[in-house]
Amino acid sequence: MKISSNALVNHLSKTIHSIYFISGVEDLLIIESLDAIRKVASSNDYTDKTTFTVSARFNWNEIDNFFKNQSLFGGKKFVEIHIPNSKPGRKGSESITNLITNLPEDALLVVVAGKLEKNTKQAKWVKTLLKHGIVIDCPKVYLSQFPGWLGNRLKAYNLDIDRDALEIFVVLT
Repeated sequence: MKISSNALVNHLSKTIHSIYFISGVEDLLIIESLDAIRKVASSNDYTDKTTFTVSARFNWNEIDNFFKNQSLFGGKKFVEIHIPNSKPGRKGSESITNLITNLPEDALLVVVAGKLEKNTKQAKWVKTLLKHGIVIDCPKVYLSQFPGWLGNRLKAYNLDIDRDALEIFVVLT
C-alpha cells in the first residue's frame, strides 16, 4: 500500500505494519517519516533496534545475524536498512527479498532509499517491498508547490501565517 509522507502519522495512529519502505529525494520528509515510525515503534516495545547503512562492501550476513541472536531482556526487534544510492546489488536484493519473506512476526523492518530510477523500480527487492510493505513516497517539493506545502505544514501544527508573511517567507527561502 502506498501512502504519502504527510498521511503517515494518521496511518500510524491506527496501526503499525511490520514493513515500511521510505524512498524519495526530499530529505526532510524522509527524516520526519523515520521519526514518526521510530516514535510509534518505541511505544509498541520495538526496543531492540539497530540500523544498517549499505555501502559497496556491506556484509548482508550482519542483518541475518541480528535476527538470529536472541536477547534475554530486549523488546521486539526493529531494523532500519539505509540504502543511500538505492542499489543494494545482487546479494543485497536477494537478502532483502529473503528477509521480507522470513521476517519474524514480532519484528519491524524499515528500508530507506533515495530516488528510485526506472530500472530500480523493476528490481525484485523493490517489487517485494511494494507487495508486502507500506510504501512512503517523499517526492521533491518544487518551488511552485512550496507555498501550499508550507501552509499545509503550518496548519498541521496548528500554526497560522498571513498570506503576505507566507509570500515573504517563500521568497527568502
